[in-house]
Amino acid sequence: MTIVASGAPTVFVDADNTLWDTDGVFARAQLGLLEDLEHELQAVAPGERLEFIRYIDQTLAENHHLGLRYPARYLVLAAARGLQGSPLDRSLTSVWQVTRQDDDPEDRIVSGVEARYLEKLRQQPPLLDGVEAGLRSLQSQGCRVFVVTEGSRARAMRSAQALGIGHYIQRFIESPKHPRLYQRVLRLAGSPSVAFMIGDQLQRDIKPALEAGLVTIYVPSRFQPRWERSETVRPDYRCESFERAVDAVRDHVARLQPEARSGVRRSIEGC
Repeated sequence: MTIVASGAPTVFVDADNTLWDTDGVFARAQLGLLEDLEHELQAVAPGERLEFIRYIDQTLAENHHLGLRYPARYLVLAAARGLQGSPLDRSLTSVWQVTRQDDDPEDRIVSGVEARYLEKLRQQPPLLDGVEAGLRSLQSQGCRVFVVTEGSRARAMRSAQALGIGHYIQRFIESPKHPRLYQRVLRLAGSPSVAFMIGDQLQRDIKPALEAGLVTIYVPSRFQPRWERSETVRPDYRCESFERAVDAVRDHVARLQPEARSGVRRSIEGC
């Protein structure tokens, strides 16, 4: 399906790890969690520390019905048991059955580590390099920018304002990314001449946008979870920074204008 429409170009943008460095906040918080547990339990994580805690995190997310929104307590419990020598597979399966017991020494340790971990996660992620300049360029090109997040819309708005980029964004949308979402928003937006999606994850950002007929621009983040590694999802563009993604938008729109009059479909390019 290819969107054929008129009006100002529209650019959908993912928030976390596309506009701001959420991964950096999680990495620091997870390492802090591990340090807390090592101190409390007088134990040392085997191997590479961030890899150890992220293996647990991804496995929990893959097996919990809430995905990445699984309770933080499970991460603390599984990491604690792994540090104490329990095989990780057994540690991961055992956390589902654990109940809170206020008089349990382990429970008091877990509760304290969990509280400090959640506090670290509330820190404001810094803006990624090139984002402010890129958004300013999109504005100068006459593009409308919509942020699409599967997280909290209110939190995304607060982050954008705190980072000084809120005025570049026309709308914040909280929703699972799905082809029907893009199609509905584009109808409400007055049928733009062309629509783009800029995101850092192939499965969550790029695939549904491709299915909706958008021009897709993949800007990979430093960390890619296991389930996002895909050789079957092929974005229209792959760029190494947000600024380069904006260059791709500009160049694509410039090429599309004469092509639209002659009925030539867009081609797949790299940047």
